[in-house]
Amino acid sequence: NIRFIREILEERGMGVEIKSSDYLDVGLIQPSDRIFTKQEVLTMCDYFINYSDKFLIYALFNGIMGKSYNEIRQLKVEQVSDDYKVIHLEDRDVKCDEYLSYYLKKTIKEDTYKLYIKDNLATYTEFYYNMKSPYVLKPKPSAKNNQGLNYYSSIGLQNRIKKLTIEVNEYTDKKIVLSGKALYMSHVLHELHEYKDDWNIHEITKFLKDHHLNGNVSEVYRNYHEKYKIF
Repeated sequence: NIRFIREILEERGMGVEIKSSDYLDVGLIQPSDRIFTKQEVLTMCDYFINYSDKFLIYALFNGIMGKSYNEIRQLKVEQVSDDYKVIHLEDRDVKCDEYLSYYLKKTIKEDTYKLYIKDNLATYTEFYYNMKSPYVLKPKPSAKNNQGLNYYSSIGLQNRIKKLTIEVNEYTDKKIVLSGKALYMSHVLHELHEYKDDWNIHEITKFLKDHHLNGNVSEVYRNYHEKYKIF
């Protein structure tokens, strides 16, 4: 991991600068990319040191979002099956693949959050969660959130995603933009691609309706064919 190599070099005062992008497969993430494949999302999750960050981004990619991020912000531990393989939402159940299940389990058990200092990925401080919180994603305890017992605010979660965008871009010279909208769109396109390769407008319209997925059909069609290079 480049982050830890850089940390060791700094501790030893060697004065060697390492740019993470020099050691990455540039084919993993495309320039100015806002739409991601499953592998690209997993690659980004590998960059994060906190399991709650991994879970947040991968859960959004798995369609756990809702209006104003309500599904992910208000997700309670009691909504998770004992084996961490199913998340029970208000209108549906989400079956977790091995990655989502693992990130979910680790997030629920994680009691601290590491914060990078001045965007330096070799230096960080940390704070403790209030483990009495009933929520999967726990905010930093403060008077404003009842010492960490309340769920994340919408603005708070958006700011967290913005910080993760900065962190991802430390590892690549490409311009990556993370957002709930982009990750949800990526989820929709992934579902289409898993079902079959080639789609037309009418087929996409029916698929979205049958699978209770949201999205502008024309936008989905354009993004799908651009991302997966199906012509």
